[in-house]
Amino acid sequence: MLLIPMKHNSNQNIPIKAVIPPNLGIQAEREDDSSKRKGNIHLMKDVGRQKWQDITHYGKRSGIKNTNYRYKTIIGRTLRSQTIENQNTKIQIGVRILNKMKVLGMPKAKRAA
Repeated sequence: MLLIPMKHNSNQNIPIKAVIPPNLGIQAEREDDSSKRKGNIHLMKDVGRQKWQDITHYGKRSGIKNTNYRYKTIIGRTLRSQTIENQNTKIQIGVRILNKMKVLGMPKAKRAA
């Protein structure tokens, strides 16, 4: 299988950073903890774990992995074209197919109570 170098094109101004949650039984911070861990602990205590996940976009990785799985299952795991241009075209067509399927298959949810 040919690997295609991909650029990360993002219209977000948010820099990419690792977000690792403290364990559920959060231990008190120690002096030798990293500033990221200390920041996560303080933010989680201030706003709660669920809101912390929303703020830090924790869980986005699992959504991306799920999308890759769907792509490979529906479109295929290999690129048969010889040229990079044709491979990129196949990828773009596959992504458009998945996006259309997502729009058609999304339920319209309403709050019951």
